[in-house]
Amino acid sequence: MKRFLNMVADIFYPRCCPVCQKILADQRRMICPECEKELRPIGHPRCYKCGKPIETGGDCQKHRHMYEQGRGIFVYDGIMRRSVTRYKYYGCREYGNFYARAMYQYAQKELQEWKPDLIVPVPVHRSKERQRGFNQAAYLAEKLGHYTGISTDVNIVQKVLKTKSQKKLNALQRR
Repeated sequence: MKRFLNMVADIFYPRCCPVCQKILADQRRMICPECEKELRPIGHPRCYKCGKPIETGGDCQKHRHMYEQGRGIFVYDGIMRRSVTRYKYYGCREYGNFYARAMYQYAQKELQEWKPDLIVPVPVHRSKERQRGFNQAAYLAEKLGHYTGISTDVNIVQKVLKTKSQKKLNALQRR
């Protein structure tokens, strides 16, 4: 029954590629083959502190981080910036499925090494969640938890102060 309902949903609401937004010819895929070729997963060499590719210079040389280790999945170039913007600000929730799957696929090794007990998303203020329609970080955390089997708690940390959007601040102001 679930399979039938998914087929009907695919007919009336076909999934789109989270990168180029074109309707996926093969609805079983998460991304179109053309965009899959264009994406630049972050491999080696990369900075083990910030997770960015070494050739971009990382930002560890310029800034001190308050965390021990990070892991980027894709180079945050124009293609990914547009895709993430659509996910965050235009309600493209299904893009989160692709991002979580990519996190699992490309960061499996690190997740096994880190052995996290819990996945905790960065919280958003209630007003921001209402404005966007859902909490993108919580959605990603839950999907990643599903793939990895790691417990997720989206309520353990809450944002109680409504602060300025980080997007509109420069690096110094964000810090």
